[in-house]
Amino acid sequence: MSLNDTNQMIAAALGGATLLVVIIGWLRWFRPRWRRVRQITTAVTETILGREAIIDAATGATLVPVQPGLGLRLATQEHQMDQMTDAVAKIAGSHERLDALEGRVTALELAHVHTPHLSLGGT
Repeated sequence: MSLNDTNQMIAAALGGATLLVVIIGWLRWFRPRWRRVRQITTAVTETILGREAIIDAATGATLVPVQPGLGLRLATQEHQMDQMTDAVAKIAGSHERLDALEGRVTALELAHVHTPHLSLGGT
């Protein structure tokens, strides 16, 4: 066996070991991180664009309902905030009316003059 043959065997062994390390590195380090990146990307995409319902193929049951896109959900929130603002404004108006009525009742109570009871009989 010559030195050239020995060098080729060592190079083949080092190449195989390097390939094995790359495969193990892929399986243990890179693949879980790549899956996590894909999950995050999918979650962000579904949050922004929405998602169709997830339906079980065997039973036809809906496993996860439809998730509307972010624009539709924000529009719904805006509509609900408008309704809540209107309700708060109506409550504030009711309080103002109640305060005004309380002031009028108090003024009437203070201004109420007790008139003597007049009897129709002549004594």
